[in-house]
Amino acid sequence: MWKLKTFPNQPIWVQTQAYLKSFYASFGFQLTSQEYLYLEDGIPHIDMKLKK
Repeated sequence: MWKLKTFPNQPIWVQTQAYLKSFYASFGFQLTSQEYLYLEDGIPHIDMKLKK
């Protein structure tokens, strides 16, 4: 989490595969989108944001 120290008070965004939602949530990330498919791989993805 070096970005938290480098960019304090700035949100960190991730686009991740939907099955990793609980993993990122365990670090404090919050869901900011519904599931969507990436056309090139057909795998459900979600957007999440961390604000500390």
